[in-house]
Amino acid sequence: MSKSLITGKKQLTERIAKKTKYPQNQVITIIEELLEQTKKALVKGEEVRFIGYYSLKTTMTKPRMAMNLQTKKKMKVPSKRVPKSKAIKLKNLNIEPLSVAKYFYGKGFEDYRLMQDMIYLTYREILKKENQVLFQEKFQA
Repeated sequence: MSKSLITGKKQLTERIAKKTKYPQNQVITIIEELLEQTKKALVKGEEVRFIGYYSLKTTMTKPRMAMNLQTKKKMKVPSKRVPKSKAIKLKNLNIEPLSVAKYFYGKGFEDYRLMQDMIYLTYREILKKENQVLFQEKFQA
């Protein structure tokens, strides 16, 4: 199997089938159903949590006024549902926030600096929480 930067459904199916000894067609059925149920839950506005890994949810943006930069006309932008995700175990993955942001920048995400800030803040929050727990455990004894 060649080493690629992106792991897709096919690669996950092969890995899971190899590890669990289930047939690939059963594994792909399970993965597709998981994705379908996740999509349905997000469309309903429910939050999907994989505790210890990540969470997915959607939020509604507020309607706002914007300006067409070419014509200078003001127009109303209606509210819309936007997806949000949060990585929970970023520290345990040994990911450097800048390298992740640069990778996504190379894949067409132009606003990689914003992405870098978001990843870095999440990373800092995890470190801060873990340090607080370690500090409390150290001085409670």
